[in-house]
Amino acid sequence: MLGALLAALLLNQPAKADVPVVTPEQAAVHDGRDVAVQGRVTQVNESLDGKTLFLNFGGRYPFHVFDAVIFERSLKSFPDARSWEGKVIKVRGKVQVYRGKPEIVLERVERVTVLR
Repeated sequence: MLGALLAALLLNQPAKADVPVVTPEQAAVHDGRDVAVQGRVTQVNESLDGKTLFLNFGGRYPFHVFDAVIFERSLKSFPDARSWEGKVIKVRGKVQVYRGKPEIVLERVERVTVLR
């Protein structure tokens, strides 16, 4: 009976809190932490060699404030990424500052939610 009560209590516990949701402008202060960055993609930009896709938030390159980066090895997992320019999306992952700009590297499509 005690085992059944304990199992019922464990099953009814609330899910662990999700990561905090921050704006692209706030991302830099979360360097090294898992967060969700939510905002409008102001530009979808490709590297010169076409192997990396950048989702710029908060302005166009080089004046943007945050990037979501998709490297070549993951591009096939994001067939719709080029259509996200102008859309509000949420990306989840670990923020890292690269060349003075915060970014999240995307490897799995489950880490992106297109909101509108």
